[in-house]
Amino acid sequence: MTGDKRFCEIESDLQNISTRTLTNKLKQLREKELIEKTDTGFYRVTKKGLGIRIIEQAMIKYSQQYLS
Repeated sequence: MTGDKRFCEIESDLQNISTRTLTNKLKQLREKELIEKTDTGFYRVTKKGLGIRIIEQAMIKYSQQYLS
């Protein structure tokens, strides 16, 4: 997730996910402090959540190099 996004924006970015599933996943991410919900209703990635991007990028690079 890049930048602050409203629920409906996240939902439209993710195809084939039910509203209930997305709600539950966002709740789990908030509980783990990987994202936060602002007073204005936007979701944003926390500093802790940004740390996962390093892992994500490494996995993408690995898959492109060895699994493509």
